[in-house]
Amino acid sequence: MIEKLFSTLPKKLLIVFIAAAAIVWGIWLAFPVSAIESIIEDSVSGHGFRMNIEGLQKGLFYRLHADRIALKKTESELIVFNSVHARIHPLQIFYLRMNLSFHGGLGGGSFTGNAGLSGRTDEMHLDFKGAGLHDMRFLASAGIRGTGKVSGRISATDNMGGVEFHVEDANFEPVFVSGLLLPLNLFSTVKGSVRVDGESLEFAPISLEGPDIFARLKGTIRDNAMDMQLEVMPGRTLLGNALFLSGMEKYKVSPGYFVIPVTGPLRI
Repeated sequence: MIEKLFSTLPKKLLIVFIAAAAIVWGIWLAFPVSAIESIIEDSVSGHGFRMNIEGLQKGLFYRLHADRIALKKTESELIVFNSVHARIHPLQIFYLRMNLSFHGGLGGGSFTGNAGLSGRTDEMHLDFKGAGLHDMRFLASAGIRGTGKVSGRISATDNMGGVEFHVEDANFEPVFVSGLLLPLNLFSTVKGSVRVDGESLEFAPISLEGPDIFARLKGTIRDNAMDMQLEVMPGRTLLGNALFLSGMEKYKVSPGYFVIPVTGPLRI
């Protein structure tokens, strides 16, 4: 009797496995693309952002492809991902949760990441490498323009998150903020992190380096109002440059140390 039971057990397990696979596969076949698109777009709508997805298609084995995904604030595009490939982890569907792993193009670079979307908690982690500075459109919206390569990591859980980044071979343009000219064109390397908490952004000291100059940007942006300062520490060459000193003298705190206030509204 026992031998008979064990001899039939593999067949029963196989039947159970096939039935479970058929159920999961059937859910995927019946799940409309429009519903998947809505779930992804709604994941950012509660945080003051909008997402626009173009060319979303459903493939075999729980795979998705989108031609273009744009993250927006009002009507302005902040960042655009191209040729996005994603895979949904099917077992999470039973828990009314969509877990995805994805990769694609960001400007001239690439990105990989994963996300978990549900009605309770949304979380996302994304690593990007070699993206063009001009493709980080949210920087242009804030008046920061130039060329260079950006790499870093984005992490977010609901309304909280952070960005770590590193810009190499940068060629910035000077930028006006609240009537002040910030000499960003003097810097070629930027690295640091930004912490996001709801409508508040906190800048851990962001370091900027260039030939014979170093600077730190720190402070907060809350409700689109900037309360920051840029500490500038030029080297001997710039301290001997009369043109540089004429524009910086009013920000002088001590020899070789200048503090530029960065305040006022930020419109993205």
